[in-house]
Amino acid sequence: MAEAKFLAAADLHLGRPIASLPDSLREDARTLGPFGALERLVKLARTERVDAVLIAGDVVDDDGAYFEVFSALQDAVRRLDGIPMIAIAGNHDAKVLPRLAEAIDGLTLLGAGGRWQSQVVPTSAGDVEVLGWSFPDSHCRSSPFDAPPPPRAGRRIGLLHGDLDTAGSVYAPFTSAHLREHAADAWLLGHVHAPSAERLAQHVPVGYLGSLCGLDPSEAGPRGAWRVRCNDRGVSLEPVPLAPIAWIGVSVDVSNIAIERLDGAIHKQSCDAADGFEQAEAVGVRLTLTGEHEHWQELASMAASMEPGQPWQHNGRRVFIDKIDCRVTAPLPLERLTQERSAAGRIASLILDLERGEASSLVEAASMEFAGIGGDRNLRVPSIGERDYPLPDARSTLLREARAVLSELIVQREGAT
Repeated sequence: MAEAKFLAAADLHLGRPIASLPDSLREDARTLGPFGALERLVKLARTERVDAVLIAGDVVDDDGAYFEVFSALQDAVRRLDGIPMIAIAGNHDAKVLPRLAEAIDGLTLLGAGGRWQSQVVPTSAGDVEVLGWSFPDSHCRSSPFDAPPPPRAGRRIGLLHGDLDTAGSVYAPFTSAHLREHAADAWLLGHVHAPSAERLAQHVPVGYLGSLCGLDPSEAGPRGAWRVRCNDRGVSLEPVPLAPIAWIGVSVDVSNIAIERLDGAIHKQSCDAADGFEQAEAVGVRLTLTGEHEHWQELASMAASMEPGQPWQHNGRRVFIDKIDCRVTAPLPLERLTQERSAAGRIASLILDLERGEASSLVEAASMEFAGIGGDRNLRVPSIGERDYPLPDARSTLLREARAVLSELIVQREGAT
């Protein structure tokens, strides 16, 4: 069956440095970051001879970065060797991307100035319309659908950048209803840096592509582009990990680990985690030490005194520890403590209830509080729209904090005794 083939990506943020790199990797910052990811994207496009490369906004990190990214984009388009690069402007590059598109032959910008525009891409499977809308400025309170796109006449892939189902956003808010009303074979979105893997796997893919490269440790997990295939059965997407650097969070239960073996255990689990990122040249690991240990205070001191950041070689990639967070508590005799008529006894009872799946009213109340905070834009950091900050799991959060409080209570009581 003949099919059209595309590579789609979003949120390259060319010009933004990778955060939290250890000093020994800073000389490789360019190849490990967005510029290196762009080179990989171009190489894959050439290898697979796709019909076009589609980018859903924030190609450039800052409107003042014209000269910093000009040569990289110009070279990328040249090396694509006739494969079109079709992009829309996001909130970060609303002003600079139109100027770059004017100056670079082969880079096509759709929807400049906040209007809908399309380009037909001829393929071996027939024509495919690529529809797009670009930010007119860095902030845009109006919806792109206030002036609706033209009716579709055939196969259509839509590119859009902004906040989905977020009323009051200053980042071109639109709704799921808008996308259903103005149908396309796929809506490929930019702005939120975490990919919407489940939504992009649906029969009609609609979701965020995620950042091409993890820009800091908060952007953990696979990052890269998406293969887009379009045929008579519709559009399907497949993730392609491309990022030269990967970030991952690892939890290490130290309950049964002797203190003198802590560094070895951390090293092994970091290596095991890094093995899941075969495409990466470097892997940054954020560790959380958990569990109960009779020497918990000594473990906390050891973790605080460790010097993370020095990379080591493992299976062809450089692995480093970005941060160690110690959440180890003292051994808690929960059953015995529940017999006490004290604050410690009440907290011990609560912990057991939570572990048994009970205390549902408390868990529900905590979930509602988290949801309220997450929905209050006044309490969210300015960059929240570009990343996905999932709400904490209420039960596990309550368990963790209850254990920490009980552990501190016991220590204070023993000290007083």
